[in-house]
Amino acid sequence: RLGDLFRCITGISTGDDKKYISSVEREGFSTPFYKNPGSRRFFCEPDGFLTDNFLAVGDKVKNFMVRNKAFLKKEGITCSSMGVSFGACYLPTGSVYGVNANIFGMNGCEWWLLAYLNSSLVTYLVRGIFHRTNMITSGYVSRIPVLKLDPTDKAKLEIIAKEAVSGKIQKHQ
Repeated sequence: RLGDLFRCITGISTGDDKKYISSVEREGFSTPFYKNPGSRRFFCEPDGFLTDNFLAVGDKVKNFMVRNKAFLKKEGITCSSMGVSFGACYLPTGSVYGVNANIFGMNGCEWWLLAYLNSSLVTYLVRGIFHRTNMITSGYVSRIPVLKLDPTDKAKLEIIAKEAVSGKIQKHQ
């Protein structure tokens, strides 16, 4: 299972997105925030920019919850959570994330894992086996089986993911 190999966690619940997340980067709101990127597979722009003092807000405001602080702003993979088909995007260093599923501790496995998570096989597992059509929590993501792949297969998947991310980045520039 994915959760046996990597950390599958949730992040920040603002309790009031309009108050704490800006749709554009501006003074006081410069932390890239990923909320539910699933339908935008492999790479996506942030969903908004979180208030820069989010840790202080989390300490003061009861319904603003900052979970798994040790993983904030670390490179990882962010997955869809609700309302869209399951998919995964690269989560760049310096970003934070919402209560959708996020994966960390990949130690060089992020690229082949990103391609695997966006495969038809994983889509089938999530929809056909887990019966999750529009909501998948970090608990469900942690239960996704990981195939034993040889280094050649992992290298091929890595190339696919890097090309997909590179192509999407070029479209946004």
